[in-house]
Amino acid sequence: MAEQQKAAARHKSLAKARENDVESKKKRFENEKSALRAYKDDRKEQMKKVPKERKAEEKEKTKAEIAKRKELISKYRAEYKEAARELKADRDAKKKEELGLRSADRSGQKEEKTQKDRDGQKGASSDSGAGGTEEKKD
Repeated sequence: MAEQQKAAARHKSLAKARENDVESKKKRFENEKSALRAYKDDRKEQMKKVPKERKAEEKEKTKAEIAKRKELISKYRAEYKEAARELKADRDAKKKEELGLRSADRSGQKEEKTQKDRDGQKGASSDSGAGGTEEKKD
């Protein structure tokens, strides 16, 4: 009994760790997105102060940095989505397993009931004489 409790606690802590992992990946993705927005806004303000002869060069640097950050965001998003998909699949499988066990228990109970009903009907039908198809004799 104690082993089952230890195993249940271990599984619960592993599940919580996976949920935390998915949540941290989501936060990392969202933080990087907001950092990109802030970077764009900041660069827009900085570009106003740059002399005209250096603007083209600065724009190219900004575009390169934005492309690099977007690639990173895309990577983080893919990692988050994959982890979330795996977690959801595990949860769904666990629910199906639990439902399967419950329905198996219920179907087992139903089988017992139907078997009892069949036994009861057989006894009743033999008493009434083959399903009540007898003719009355005078």
